[in-house]
Amino acid sequence: MALATPEHPLLKNTAAIIQAVRPDILLINEFDFAADYHRRIADFQRHYLSVPQCNKPPIEYPFSFTAPVNTGLATGFNVAADKNSRLANTYGHGAFAGHYGMLLLSRFPVIDGQVRTFQKFLWRDMPGNLLQSVRLPDGSAFYSDDAQQRLRLSSKSHWDIPLDINGETLHVLASHPTPPVFDGTERRNRARNHDEIRFWLDYLDPGSPHYHYDDCGQAADLTESVLCFLVI
Repeated sequence: MALATPEHPLLKNTAAIIQAVRPDILLINEFDFAADYHRRIADFQRHYLSVPQCNKPPIEYPFSFTAPVNTGLATGFNVAADKNSRLANTYGHGAFAGHYGMLLLSRFPVIDGQVRTFQKFLWRDMPGNLLQSVRLPDGSAFYSDDAQQRLRLSSKSHWDIPLDINGETLHVLASHPTPPVFDGTERRNRARNHDEIRFWLDYLDPGSPHYHYDDCGQAADLTESVLCFLVI
């Protein structure tokens, strides 16, 4: 695989950009999540980031976070109301479970016990969601009854990752919403993109309904005064 060797040109160019910009905190989108993710992260660091690229000095990220995502994950039910639809029955578009995942790299420690993930948050549980607006030209619902009850909001995941920065906590809010294109007249991707982004706005807004719950089933928001960094 590409990460296991130091010669992949795209990865070398990517590492060169990272080495030139030198971010303290970096979210890499479309980094596939797999069972061997520890080795994959170590390979990317060892073979690319720790090696000078285009005469740029190496960069080290001693801390990282990744987790399962919804892309390519089978739902177990028909997503589209039309059972003949070619829409894949997955929670998010992907060729396999973990496809198009996310990876956070950091120079600062992750406060592991305080990380919140929202992979399983149901779209229907967002007040005023656009799920019901996703309709075919004849006015009928695009999504099946099962999908309307069980479809997850996040096409990948939403993560609240606290970092310890010299004794202060910074919350990195990370997500990778589905693009608001590549759909049909029902505009399902536009609706989902809108609500995936709105999830964070409501999470930070003390005036919004406190409807968020994490993957442990705990109510969650950041309406108190905290340092936040939103990455989409």
